[in-house]
Amino acid sequence: MKKNFIWMLAAILLCGTMTTVLTACGDDDDDDSSSPSSSANVYEVTLSALLPRCSAPYMKVQLEYTDADGKSQTVTVQEGDQSQTISDAAMDIYRSLTNQYRTNPANVEILDNFIVRNFTMRVPAGKSYSYEGTVVVRNDFSAPEGKVNVIRPCVISTAKRISGNSADHSDLANNGSLSIICSFGIAADSFESIISRWDGRDVGSGSVTMK
Repeated sequence: MKKNFIWMLAAILLCGTMTTVLTACGDDDDDDSSSPSSSANVYEVTLSALLPRCSAPYMKVQLEYTDADGKSQTVTVQEGDQSQTISDAAMDIYRSLTNQYRTNPANVEILDNFIVRNFTMRVPAGKSYSYEGTVVVRNDFSAPEGKVNVIRPCVISTAKRISGNSADHSDLANNGSLSIICSFGIAADSFESIISRWDGRDVGSGSVTMK
């Protein structure tokens, strides 16, 4: 009798231990499923350098930029370059910047005829990039005869999130302070003085830290 009692007690204790172990395992599984993981964003930043074709015989765009790894590059966009495709986001910004000139339908065709080159980089959240675009007036141009149209070039910065599930801050890349100057129907006798004032002008710059 006493021997049977001891075996029953041992069985009860063993079952209790197994129940505790199984319960603990079940709690761990519940914790994992109720705590979704989050990862930091990574963005693809694009610098779009636009050189209007009406301006290309007289000027270039020089772009200096530094990526998220601290690597710097200098590139030039000029007449004869193969134009690339501008993104919808960059085109929306360009249209907004030139909206005041689009009331005249004849200007629209001139505005939207440009050479564009895109320079892309990956920028993780918490990392920075910087860029500076400037006008370089050509020293080999011939002054036009009669009237001419000239549109100042620009560099447009945009971004899109390519990975991560944190809040999307792509709009941080958009350079809201950029402005574009257009001169339609410039007389030949004032052309050179206007062009010379544009030499070295900032046409899009910024230093951006993505989130």
